[in-house]
Amino acid sequence: MIKQISPAQAAQALSEGVRLIDVRNPFEWDIVHIEGSELLNQAMLEQLIQLPKDTPLMFLCHHGSRSLQASAYFSGSGFTDISNVQGGIEAWADIDPSLARY
Repeated sequence: MIKQISPAQAAQALSEGVRLIDVRNPFEWDIVHIEGSELLNQAMLEQLIQLPKDTPLMFLCHHGSRSLQASAYFSGSGFTDISNVQGGIEAWADIDPSLARY
């Protein structure tokens, strides 16, 4: 079971140094992204898989579906501290109205 967290919880964790991995497409990232988040690409995927399996990671997409799939992938790869941001960046815009919506 993948842990679901709210955008507010994710924002707090991000401020504490937990990595927020954005799994959206680059054109979506260019429209809007969370400061401090990292856009997942092939090179980063290869780096992340090599991290200690207890490394906390949070995943984010537009509405939460793609990030749930990414969370499941990492959980299935042995990672033990995985979170999915419920509602994605769309829900995050509810707590940070400066974010563009698309």
